[in-house]
Amino acid sequence: RSPSTVVPGHGPRALRGDQQVREAVQDNIDALRFLHEEVCRRLNEGQTLDQMVAEVRLPERLEQSPHLRQLYSRVEFAVMNIHRRYAGWFDWDPTDLFPTPRAEVARTVRGLIGDDARIVARADELWKAGKPQEALEVLQILLRAEPEHPAGRRLRLAIMEQLMASDRCLMSRGLWRHYAALDRSFLDDG
Repeated sequence: RSPSTVVPGHGPRALRGDQQVREAVQDNIDALRFLHEEVCRRLNEGQTLDQMVAEVRLPERLEQSPHLRQLYSRVEFAVMNIHRRYAGWFDWDPTDLFPTPRAEVARTVRGLIGDDARIVARADELWKAGKPQEALEVLQILLRAEPEHPAGRRLRLAIMEQLMASDRCLMSRGLWRHYAALDRSFLDDG
């Protein structure tokens, strides 16, 4: 017997009726199969995890499905987990085999740049150019080396607030909210 009702763990409402339930279940099956096959194919071709996360997207039909709106999780998270299932923790980047603590690398890079204002300015430019993730990664060089840098924390807070407003995914939005609260508290206390 086929199910007559689907109650999503994450989403707006229960689905009723044979056609709607069948579509929802099939779209989820199709998406998971597609992602699994795509990650496995790319693993066998020797692609890196970074490439997969940047490139793997659902086919248009599934991307437009009302049953796959990525409200709780994201395609990128599924790609990372499927990759981990087959490749383990190692992502084929030799620097990740025995990584130096990120804070040490950040202090080295910060020292090479030698200008905190320049790091903040470049991160701000990237953010304003519509590249918030790249802006965060550039800014993180400074914040890993100097976690209490006020200008860095102010900019990160602004980026977090924008991401909270625009991201519909519960998991990532929760992380943006967490770091925004930390930065807000730091700046209010400082």
